[in-house]
Amino acid sequence: MRTGALSVIAALVLAGTSAAAWSASTSGNGNAKAGALLGNAPSVTKSGVITISVAVSWAPTPRATGYIIQRTGGVGSLGGTCTGTLTATSCTDTPVVPLNTYSYTVTPVAANWTGTRSTATSIAA
Repeated sequence: MRTGALSVIAALVLAGTSAAAWSASTSGNGNAKAGALLGNAPSVTKSGVITISVAVSWAPTPRATGYIIQRTGGVGSLGGTCTGTLTATSCTDTPVVPLNTYSYTVTPVAANWTGTRSTATSIAA
């Protein structure tokens, strides 16, 4: 076989593989689609005279199997106990630093689908 023929065969095999991979990754029952998973804005409440924690809660999103919680602003924005992926619809965030403002968003997920992030809700600790 000539080199040109091998290139054509390799291209056909690779094209068939990527098409099959695309079909497999996009198949499913179609119940959850990214646009249909809308994040609900969280409500936030601080505790104590000198704030040491923030309670964050949100309404469940139909068909969501979890929620990605993101905290921004303030000192320690990258940390906190109420960040990452959760299966509950509430959490308590610590540590928070008094006189700092924190914002929280909720993004619902269902299996491999990621929904639309909620609007941010802020609180001054």
